Amino acid sequence: MISVGNGSDQILDLILANFCTSSTKILTSDPTFGFFEERCKLYSIKQVKIPFSKNMDLCIEDFIKKAKSVDMIYLDSPNNPTGFPKFFNKDLEKLIKSFSGPIIIDEAYGNSQIYLF
Repeated sequence: MISVGNGSDQILDLILANFCTSSTKILTSDPTFGFFEERCKLYSIKQVKIPFSKNMDLCIEDFIKKAKSVDMIYLDSPNNPTGFPKFFNKDLEKLIKSFSGPIIIDEAYGNSQIYLF
């Protein structure tokens, strides 16, 4: 499916409004993109959240474990508001292979990330 919209906010809203119900459970990080959280609340969509560690890291294995009990996954990469770096492709590949439902990977701020070596 190909869809167009007036920016990522509208596309996220269209996905949630058209593909989710009040019984849908979406796995995401905590914190996550505020607009996404508010839209989930608006449509009464339950969010299953994985908190950042004390070191402000996320572990893809935590997502793989929790994914068994949800209908959809939402990842903002890099994370907004924390700036947590993008997930490595090998980690995303693991997650995608382990989950049969839709996965939203929001990279709206991906081009503004600074890499240090």
